[in-house]
Amino acid sequence: MDSVGSSSSKHVKIAAGTSWTPVFNLGNGKATIGFTEDGIWVVEAGSEALLDICALEGTYHTLVLLESMIEDVKKVLAELRAANPSRSKVTAGFPFKEIVAGGMKQGSNYWAALAVNWYPVLSEEDRKSLEPLLLHVSQAKWATQETRHAALKIRAQQARRVELTPARKNTAGDRQS
Repeated sequence: MDSVGSSSSKHVKIAAGTSWTPVFNLGNGKATIGFTEDGIWVVEAGSEALLDICALEGTYHTLVLLESMIEDVKKVLAELRAANPSRSKVTAGFPFKEIVAGGMKQGSNYWAALAVNWYPVLSEEDRKSLEPLLLHVSQAKWATQETRHAALKIRAQQARRVELTPARKNTAGDRQS
């Protein structure tokens, strides 16, 4: 793998001739997302080399997937898993978090709004790691009121979930005199 780009926009190219399986065609065939035989999720855009999605910081080629309903994306992955159970580890490792983070980092209301729509269905761990980006969107001047409020609503729901976590009951041995 080769690294290309500046330190703020690092792309990892996958070696030429690497065997991979296309899964999603995006932007009228302008980009394709798939995975290598090593289980690395990649994007191919036109004549560009395969790029590791997890090393990308939200390029247009991966953000286009946010225009799809996340349920549709999950359905395609489930069908792929059902058709080829040996790929279940690969499909389970789809980089939802990286794509959502890319949308929130763009400084564009369009991509941020789409990313906020995907946010609630991420895993608990992924949501927790993206909380700072959700806060950023909820306060961003470039985001519309609707997008900021959607982000605020999600943050409030998460806070309520934390508050509703049962506290440990005091026992007689825990009480202090």
